[in-house]
Amino acid sequence: MIKKMLLVCVCLIALSVCFTGCNNNQILDTADKNNTLNDTLPKYELNTADYTEISF
Repeated sequence: MIKKMLLVCVCLIALSVCFTGCNNNQILDTADKNNTLNDTLPKYELNTADYTEISF
């Protein structure tokens, strides 16, 4: 019985941490900022005739 109660308590704590830690507004704000930044960056097109510009 004690093990079951401990398991329930651990599950409740884990779920509460997950739901409070994952704030959708912050994720959406970051996604909007990334999209606006991506729009301001110059577009690069790979030269498919000459792949020597790729180096590792």
